[in-house]
Amino acid sequence: SDDPNLLLCGLDTGICTINIGVYGFLDSQYSIVITSSLASTLISHNVPKVDNVNTNSYNYYSTVVLEPDEVDNDSTDLELKFTLYSGSIKVFLSCEASMPNSTFYRWSFIPSYDNGYSL
Repeated sequence: SDDPNLLLCGLDTGICTINIGVYGFLDSQYSIVITSSLASTLISHNVPKVDNVNTNSYNYYSTVVLEPDEVDNDSTDLELKFTLYSGSIKVFLSCEASMPNSTFYRWSFIPSYDNGYSL
């Protein structure tokens, strides 16, 4: 990803931990897919994680991206894809806060039904 927020997390220079907080404005169902040859994650690589979040609640996830040099690779290719199936959510991401939320986060977005959101 060329997202400047991911670069600030050290994606191109070292081990990068990306923490994800999903807030439910309403009871919601969504999926997250993390694609990277260098990712070690609680979410299975390249397999959608379908989950539900209740109204006014958070779910949390984390992924660790290894330093490119550790696997003889010059760059890191990372994609985080969020798809909303029902309800309404906001996603908060951080490389500092372990449980990102509306107060502590680096960047955020609201995925839509028709095209989701990808980094």
